[in-house]
Amino acid sequence: MAVLQAGADDRSVPGVRITTMHRAKGLEFFAVAMPFLSESVFPPPGALKSAVDAADREDIVTQYRSLLHVAATRAKKALHVSWSGTPTKLISDHAPNQD
Repeated sequence: MAVLQAGADDRSVPGVRITTMHRAKGLEFFAVAMPFLSESVFPPPGALKSAVDAADREDIVTQYRSLLHVAATRAKKALHVSWSGTPTKLISDHAPNQD
């Protein structure tokens, strides 16, 4: 039985690491899985609702696009991205053809 442990950053111990996109910055992993990248979830609706005007909203979108890029580039060998329904627009323009 596996147990999630806080502070499980010891790279000498094999296993799966679960982290946030923010915390992954500067790290590198063999494989990265990025779930929940649906249009209705990413960027978080609450973050977008907090925008005071169109320019602020675009700044928020830019920050999340950058965060997505940083998280995706942590993968050395494999990147798995998933969503339900429509993928976030932050990746849909760059996603491979699904036909």
